[in-house]
Amino acid sequence: MENRDDIRKQFIRYLAGESSPEEAEQLLRYIHSGQDREFIELLIGEHLDHPVAQQLANDTDTQNRLQQTHERLRELIRPIEEPKVVRLQWIRIVAVAASITLLLTGGWLFRDNIRNWIDPVKMAQLTTLKGEHKQITLSDGTQIWLSPASSLEYPHTFNRDTREIRLSGSAFFEVAKDSKHPFSVHTGKITTQVLGTSFQVDAYNDQPEIAVTLLTGKVLLASGSDTTHLQPKQRGKVNKNTGKIQKTDYPEADEYLARRDGVFDYQGEPAVVVITDIQREFNISIDIVGAVRHRGFYGSISLKDGALVAVQKLCATIGATYERQDDHFTIHMTGR
Repeated sequence: MENRDDIRKQFIRYLAGESSPEEAEQLLRYIHSGQDREFIELLIGEHLDHPVAQQLANDTDTQNRLQQTHERLRELIRPIEEPKVVRLQWIRIVAVAASITLLLTGGWLFRDNIRNWIDPVKMAQLTTLKGEHKQITLSDGTQIWLSPASSLEYPHTFNRDTREIRLSGSAFFEVAKDSKHPFSVHTGKITTQVLGTSFQVDAYNDQPEIAVTLLTGKVLLASGSDTTHLQPKQRGKVNKNTGKIQKTDYPEADEYLARRDGVFDYQGEPAVVVITDIQREFNISIDIVGAVRHRGFYGSISLKDGALVAVQKLCATIGATYERQDDHFTIHMTGR
């Protein structure tokens, strides 16, 4: 091994279970040789100091299995002659190498965690302001339409066993099919896992619930120990306070295809819900005077028509009036 880059690459291959027996033996012999000791200790130390490793080290069964693997490796890389002090130090490091080997050959779920400590996934972030929409295609072909006042965190490249992203706000997903690499959307403590499907996630911080609406495919929705599967045209709502999931049929699921294209259709939703959407979509502020909040609104609003037309449609339908000052509206409900 000529330089540190080569050592690091070989170490990462070893952790990922991609080394040949010859490469693994070469790496372990190099570790035991004492060359560039500080750098090797740094790499292995990242494994030793991690909380998962500490937990494993305290498990009796794990320690017994590590000791057996350790003894096999000691036979493999037995030193010729060394001072005792050096041997004690490096036997400890060889034992760590044995623990890594055990994690890999045992097929434990910690393999990706160890790999992340050494070779972390490079993440990117996409954000939108109020009144702003963005669309992105991820490295696997998944398409995401990000709604206003939202944030998406995603890897530059999916190179792990799972495809994981994080969302704050709202987005529509068309997930590329890949049965070997599940796709997960994390919104706070809620996880939505799919293989290939289209669905909507609404998870704004100012809302008491997180809603997942499925259009096609199948979704596993998980909140702590509570889990449920969604079928097409079903919606799962998760209460942020209790973590409980409520599943209902939602025949209007296809409306999110229209929303993706900027057309919002309402079938009796309370006016306060429509007003919240209008404020977020057009980046305006609206005050409400009178008993407006729970009046139902039937109709559609197109983003292409602008904020003024949206407010006018709402007021005409629910029997209200409005005042406007720049980007601020006041809606009045009088005489009803």
